[in-house]
Amino acid sequence: MAKARKAVETTGSLIERLLPQHIHSVTARGFELTLACLVIACALGFIAQARLGGNSG
Repeated sequence: MAKARKAVETTGSLIERLLPQHIHSVTARGFELTLACLVIACALGFIAQARLGGNSG
Protein backbone atom coordinates (compact mmCIF):
# COMPACT_ATOMS: atom_id res chain seq x y z
CA MET A 1 0.00 0.00 0.00
CA ALA A 2 2.84 2.41 0.81
CA LYS A 3 4.43 1.66 -2.56
CA ALA A 4 1.26 2.60 -4.41
CA ARG A 5 0.87 5.79 -2.39
CA LYS A 6 4.45 6.82 -3.19
CA ALA A 7 3.82 6.25 -6.91
CA VAL A 8 0.68 8.40 -6.81
CA GLU A 9 2.43 11.18 -4.88
CA THR A 10 5.39 11.13 -7.26
CA THR A 11 3.13 11.30 -10.31
CA GLY A 12 1.14 14.14 -8.76
CA SER A 13 4.35 16.02 -8.02
CA LEU A 14 5.57 15.61 -11.60
CA ILE A 15 2.28 16.87 -13.01
CA GLU A 16 2.31 19.81 -10.62
CA ARG A 17 5.76 20.82 -11.87
CA LEU A 18 4.42 21.08 -15.42
CA LEU A 19 1.59 23.45 -14.51
CA PRO A 20 2.03 27.21 -14.39
CA GLN A 21 1.60 28.95 -11.06
CA HIS A 22 -1.36 30.98 -12.32
CA ILE A 23 -3.83 30.57 -15.15
CA HIS A 24 -5.44 33.91 -15.94
CA SER A 25 -8.62 33.79 -17.96
CA VAL A 26 -11.71 35.93 -18.01
CA THR A 27 -14.24 33.42 -19.31
CA ALA A 28 -14.83 29.70 -18.90
CA ARG A 29 -14.13 29.28 -22.63
CA GLY A 30 -10.79 31.06 -22.22
CA PHE A 31 -9.92 28.77 -19.32
CA GLU A 32 -10.75 25.70 -21.40
CA LEU A 33 -8.62 27.01 -24.28
CA THR A 34 -5.70 27.70 -21.94
CA LEU A 35 -5.87 24.20 -20.48
CA ALA A 36 -6.13 22.62 -23.94
CA CYS A 37 -3.04 24.52 -25.08
CA LEU A 38 -1.20 23.49 -21.93
CA VAL A 39 -2.01 19.82 -22.52
CA ILE A 40 -0.87 20.05 -26.15
CA ALA A 41 2.35 21.81 -25.15
CA CYS A 42 3.12 19.19 -22.50
CA ALA A 43 2.42 16.36 -24.94
CA LEU A 44 4.69 17.91 -27.56
CA GLY A 45 7.37 18.38 -24.91
CA PHE A 46 7.19 14.72 -23.94
CA ILE A 47 7.36 13.65 -27.59
CA ALA A 48 10.37 15.87 -28.26
CA GLN A 49 12.10 14.65 -25.13
CA ALA A 50 11.50 11.02 -26.09
CA ARG A 51 12.79 11.54 -29.64
CA LEU A 52 15.88 13.43 -28.49
CA GLY A 53 16.54 10.93 -25.73
CA GLY A 54 16.81 13.68 -23.16
CA ASN A 55 16.27 13.15 -19.47
CA SER A 56 16.30 16.70 -18.13
CA GLY A 57 13.38 17.92 -16.09
